[in-house]
Amino acid sequence: MVRRYSNLIENKVSYGEINMEKMTSAMKTLLIMKRLSESPYRMSLSNIASELKMTKSGALKLLRALEDEAFVSRIPNSKLYQLGPTVLKLYYTYNDLVGIYEIAKPIMEAIAQVSEETCYICLKDAKDDQWKGFLAYKADSPHTIMFQGIMGHRLSIHAGAAGKLFAAYQPDSEIERMLKIEPLVKHTPYTIVDIDKIKEEYAKIRSQGYSIADNTMFLGYAGVSVPIFDPSDEVIASLSITGPKTRLDVEKMIHFLPLLQNYAQEISYRLVIR
Repeated sequence: MVRRYSNLIENKVSYGEINMEKMTSAMKTLLIMKRLSESPYRMSLSNIASELKMTKSGALKLLRALEDEAFVSRIPNSKLYQLGPTVLKLYYTYNDLVGIYEIAKPIMEAIAQVSEETCYICLKDAKDDQWKGFLAYKADSPHTIMFQGIMGHRLSIHAGAAGKLFAAYQPDSEIERMLKIEPLVKHTPYTIVDIDKIKEEYAKIRSQGYSIADNTMFLGYAGVSVPIFDPSDEVIASLSITGPKTRLDVEKMIHFLPLLQNYAQEISYRLVIR
């Protein structure tokens, strides 16, 4: 059951395709929180129940339980619900446990200012018995047209720069296993879905120490990602920049590569001595 519905807490899903009858109350509760984390972010009981195919009484029962613990709050003088302050508390608790945000924040801002592209950090987390990266923190480009990633978005293992980086640094046995169970979606006409070619790309990433995505995740966008290591030389995070190809071509990504690598080393060092 958990595996079947695990995509509910990842990327945006089509709620109309979900079989609510086979979901537990816990999964329905997570589904409500997931939906409130997406636009328009504030919804009425009727809209929540209708969109998620719940009865109004069932949705209300779950919403009240979430309200009791401040995971959800109702906007005063309205019928709209939104995420509550406990979610923010969880965010800060996670930041404290991971310990990277305070170190990385000024670094990301500096890189975004120099490169004029969005700088972001992805962290590694376990899901469905495999390690994958997810978008954790970012500093936006000063330009109007820029990469706008969704925090918490889990990375594809074969398309984006950071996602390929995390996969490439896994043991060979884990790479074999991931490629068997991961849907290799062709996000653009340039996305590589041939397993042998993906393995070649992973070997290249390990050899050169960085990963590049050029039109392989989003058409018209490119990005470069470098690893952040822990004291045992395991990749625990990645540091990246992404932007439209009209500004960020391969030559420019290579130009900014030493900047990313130096800052990634600084983050790694400061994580050790903190």
